[in-house]
Amino acid sequence: MTILDAFLGRSAVKRSTASKAGTALRSAGRMYREKDDVERARQRVEEIEEEIEELEEELQEEIEEISEKYDPDNYEIEPFYIKPRRSDIHDIEVAILWESVAS
Repeated sequence: MTILDAFLGRSAVKRSTASKAGTALRSAGRMYREKDDVERARQRVEEIEEEIEELEEELQEEIEEISEKYDPDNYEIEPFYIKPRRSDIHDIEVAILWESVAS
């Protein structure tokens, strides 16, 4: 028996019918709230994606500013020579060590 049967007068509304109707209404209400939750989540995702795009643009602008500020072409490079001193020259010994590995 459904609510429609009760309204159409097919039989009296029984306790089980009322209980089923209440369950159906609660279920419909839950689905409506969940639908709203999903819509709010979608909106939040869109907001976060927009924020990410804005932050990426802001980051790119700052990267460009820093790159321009510290670009080597912006600085005059002046060569100079340092005469080595005898105490600055050291003998360097290079050695190679290996161990054979049996296959």
